[in-house]
Amino acid sequence: MSALHLHIRGPIAELRLDNPAKLNAFTTGMLQSLDQHCAAIDRNPDIRCVIVSAEGDRAFCTGADINAWGDLTPAEFARAWVREGHRVFDRLARL
Repeated sequence: MSALHLHIRGPIAELRLDNPAKLNAFTTGMLQSLDQHCAAIDRNPDIRCVIVSAEGDRAFCTGADINAWGDLTPAEFARAWVREGHRVFDRLARL
């Protein structure tokens, strides 16, 4: 189960980060879920507003959870995050 959820209520879509124990740091699964949810939102012509929110009261999102990215070296992680992260977050920005 991903720690990023999509809730649609009429014309409003809410993307909710749900990883408060890690201050909502993004994992690979969350990034994949965000990509899939953005595609679903993009295909739905009834959605007029997207809200991004987060669970917890200590942080909205602290970035990437580097411990969840496996055995990548720091350089490999940085390249992967820049490439994939930018692609997915650009998709979110275009909604």
